[in-house]
Amino acid sequence: MWSINNFFDNEKCESLINFHKENFDNLLSNELSNYHDLTEVIQFFNLQNVDLSKQIAADITCHVRQINTKAFINYFQIVKWSNGSYQNEHLDFPEHILTSIIYLNDDYEGGETVVGDKIIKPEKGKIITFQGNEIKHKVNQITKGVRYTVPVWYKN
Repeated sequence: MWSINNFFDNEKCESLINFHKENFDNLLSNELSNYHDLTEVIQFFNLQNVDLSKQIAADITCHVRQINTKAFINYFQIVKWSNGSYQNEHLDFPEHILTSIIYLNDDYEGGETVVGDKIIKPEKGKIITFQGNEIKHKVNQITKGVRYTVPVWYKN
């Protein structure tokens, strides 16, 4: 597993959270977002013309190319995890050779990412990258507050 603290600075984290807050309802009416249990997801692969999407994709591409020069982004999202939400242990699709999670905030309780036997405490701006198609992972229940992340899936 690879991890970088402060991959996104506070300003970029806040701009992504604000983008979600300001656009989720409008995008939902255009079917570019969806609800998944207690989460609200904005699919950035549908927003390729948005400058923020281009900036994030460039940052993430630079990161993943240091790990695997053949990897490229399949898609990424901004996810709002409401109080009580979680994700059961799972493997990602076989074609997703790597998975990243970027934490946009850490002012909530619970919501740790568990990758194999490692528990990762969310830290604002931190990115973790792992082989999500080979290593089981999950998100512990958010017990207080709201968690925002950018999950990313890569292909060869």
